[in-house]
Amino acid sequence: MIERGMEEDLPEIIRLQRLAFKEEADFIGDPNIHPMTQTLEDLRHDFAKEIFLKYVECGMILGSVRAFEEEGTSIEWWSILIIGAGVSGRV
Repeated sequence: MIERGMEEDLPEIIRLQRLAFKEEADFIGDPNIHPMTQTLEDLRHDFAKEIFLKYVECGMILGSVRAFEEEGTSIEWWSILIIGAGVSGRV
């Protein structure tokens, strides 16, 4: 089920983010890409200005997406999408 993310979800979302981006970081040989180094405090800052959605199955967050609206327009931008291992193709 897709639900609105809550601030208390942020530790699990950042954990999932790091798992989701590890393969990309390994592929490009740079463990310091932003999704890997973003802190919980950084994520809280993003949470204050972005919309967080989460995909929940059996009480576990298996995916998350963030979006924001460009000021003065009706354009929405998706900023980051993360999907847990084994979830791709199911949602």
